[in-house]
Parts: sequence; C-alpha cells; structure tokens
Amino acid sequence: MKPFLLNPRNEPFVNGERRYPASMSGGFGCATAVFIVFFIAGLFIVFFSLNALWENLLLVNRVETIGQVIGNDYKFDEGDVYTLIYQFDVNNTTYTRRQQVSAELYNRYPPGQAIPVEYAATDARTSRIAGTSSLGFDLFLGAFSLCWTGAVTVFGISLFTSAQRQRRMRRAGQLVFGTLTTITGEKDSDGDFQIEVTVRFDDPHTGQTISGKRRGNGEHLAQTALPQAGTPTAIFFLNARDWDVL
Repeated sequence: MKPFLLNPRNEPFVNGERRYPASMSGGFGCATAVFIVFFIAGLFIVFFSLNALWENLLLVNRVETIGQVIGNDYKFDEGDVYTLIYQFDVNNTTYTRRQQVSAELYNRYPPGQAIPVEYAATDARTSRIAGTSSLGFDLFLGAFSLCWTGAVTVFGISLFTSAQRQRRMRRAGQLVFGTLTTITGEKDSDGDFQIEVTVRFDDPHTGQTISGKRRGNGEHLAQTALPQAGTPTAIFFLNARDWDVL
C-alpha cells in the first residue's frame, strides 16, 4: 500500500528520487531577512527611547531661561506634525534645537516670539520648551521597545534552533515507515485546512516503539476522505526527539 504523506511534495524523496525531503529544503532565507529588519528596528527604537529617557533624567536638575523662536515647520505624516525651532544663550554660547509641539504651542509662538526654555544644569545642549515634558510617552516607548526586541529575539532563537535542527536532519536523517494511528482535520482561523496525525513507528537504532503527533497544512486533503487508522506512513527520522511525518 502506498504510504500516506502529510506533504505530497515529499513523494520524490520517498521514491528515492531526491536526497532529502522537500519539506527539508530550507525556506529560512525570507524569515532571516524579516528577523534582521525587525531586530534592527527594535534596536533603533531602544536607542531612541533610552536617549529620550536620559534627557528627561538630565532635566530633573534644570535651569529656566528665555529663548527665541527662530523658525517653525509643519508637515502631514499620518497626522499633523508641528515643529518649533528655538535658540537660547548660556554663558555666551548659543544653543539651537528643534522640538515637536502641539498645534496650540505652534500657533502661540510664531518666529521671532520669546519662548520659555528649560535646559539641563549639567549640559545646556539638553533642553526643551518649558512645560513640555514627554516622560510618560518616553517610558511607554521604552517599555514597548524592550517588549518588541525581546519578542524578536525569541523569534530569532526559534529560527536558529529550527535551522540547526533541519541541518542535522538533512545530514543524518533517514527514511523509516510507520503506521497512522489517528488523523483529524479542521480549518484554522485563516480558513486553512490543518491536519493533525498521530503515528507509531520503531526506532531503527534501538527498536523502541515511538508514538507522537505532528501537524501540517492539509489543503490537498480538504475535499477528500481522510486515510484510515492503520495506513502506512513515511517518517524522516534522526532520533527519538527529532523526526517528522513526511
């Protein structure tokens, strides 16, 4: 009897026409690229949020002065973005900074208007328009960036682990045959038909009987009767932990 295949693309391997299963033919390139992009984005957000929190810390000990608005800017980027450009003098040194502000502040302080400014007592390069602390948002952004980077790191570790497992199986895995014990199928939340199978087979090294479950996409079986218990099935086997139903 022809063995049941969870992935029909593995048939050439079962027939001896390929060196390893189609399901072991890589597929990590795109996932790796996505991981790199998301990880770099996470590091950028972490750096931005830590820098903002550091400025808030410096401004705990601050000095107030009067500066002057020397320019402004408005643009639409998924919402109104208002920016004021101001400068102020400390010890005969002029400092200039851009700061995003509310529409109310933007309209209250046109170019040439005096504006209250507070700067860090230890470093006048760190300043803000008086009364415009963004500590709450910066704390939120810091927490979000840490959660983002943590989740991406977990994804990266999972990706690396899966790639290493696939490499080991491609190098030393072997084809064995077992028996289908149970099989069920249902559509997931995306409407894809998912198959879960339970199989039983003997470890070719120890002779120990192994039983376990595996899941896979079963769109090729969505419109047909599922195979019966006892149907032969093909297994790609490395050890009692690392094996897949073909």
